[in-house]
Amino acid sequence: MALQVGLPAEAYTSEAAWQRDREQLVLPGWWVVAHQAEISDRGDVVSFTIAGTPLIVVQTGDAGVRVFLNACRHRAGPLIWPDEHLRRQPRLRCRYHGWQYDLTGTLLATPQFGAPCPELSLVEVPSVVWRGLVFACPGGTPAESADALLAALRRTFDGRDLEGLELHSRSSHELACDWKVYVENYLEGYHIPFAHPGLAREVRLADYTVHIDGPVVEHRVAPRTADAVSAGCWAWAWPGLALNVYAGGLCVERMVPVACGRTRLDYLYLFAADRSLEERARSIATSQEVTEEDRRLVEAVQRGLGAGMDPGPLSPRHEQGLVAFHQRVREGWSRIPA
Repeated sequence: MALQVGLPAEAYTSEAAWQRDREQLVLPGWWVVAHQAEISDRGDVVSFTIAGTPLIVVQTGDAGVRVFLNACRHRAGPLIWPDEHLRRQPRLRCRYHGWQYDLTGTLLATPQFGAPCPELSLVEVPSVVWRGLVFACPGGTPAESADALLAALRRTFDGRDLEGLELHSRSSHELACDWKVYVENYLEGYHIPFAHPGLAREVRLADYTVHIDGPVVEHRVAPRTADAVSAGCWAWAWPGLALNVYAGGLCVERMVPVACGRTRLDYLYLFAADRSLEERARSIATSQEVTEEDRRLVEAVQRGLGAGMDPGPLSPRHEQGLVAFHQRVREGWSRIPA
């Protein structure tokens, strides 16, 4: 049997490869830009930036959730500062020259402009909401419909209560690695017994299985004990979303490409209302421990790739998720940009 081989080192290290990823994989993809728990009231606004593209997510009320470029139509000033969270705003106002828009992006006022102004609305990008998660295509033109992604997620999480969870906290982690290096690390459990001793003690690795359903790769493994933190279900969705199921909770993990050799992990922790503070703290501590172990690994891998080390053969037993990921990457690279 011929073994599959990973992507060449150059795909993770060069500025040209990063620009290709940005234009052909990242910006045309569907990304979780917010959770509805963050924007529960009319006029709530959050921001999200990916690959240099700034977005705002707005709860409009009657018109639902809308996603716009975080750029005023005057001179591209911000409507909201990065990582800012606005509550119950009656309208949106540019922080540069004070231009004002309603919550659906329609221009309302151009203070002291000095002349009539054409009708200029904020630039909206495609978005869709599924079980509390707000997906958007930051580039404005999706490479493919969200239908296949959402259908696979429905199959994966059929019977699991995701809407009944409440937002507990957020955290972010900067990684000195290409986004694909981190995704690949997530897509295999091969390294768990060698790199994650705490997690390895919690689950039965002999029972570890990987199921590929189109754009979703699901990992399942049985917990060793009834009081284990992990529920043994981790699901990744193309191109950079992970949903990590805990006992009575969920971690929404965004694998955000930032720049060449830079990635940011955004975590949203949600729990059932009956989970105690101690149980929540235990789940988050486990998540943070695994993240730090992974950070050391992926940053070391990035250094090895930077030295010109091309990856070798992939394990047919453990790394089939990487094979599926690489296939999608190559298909995206071959696609003619819109």
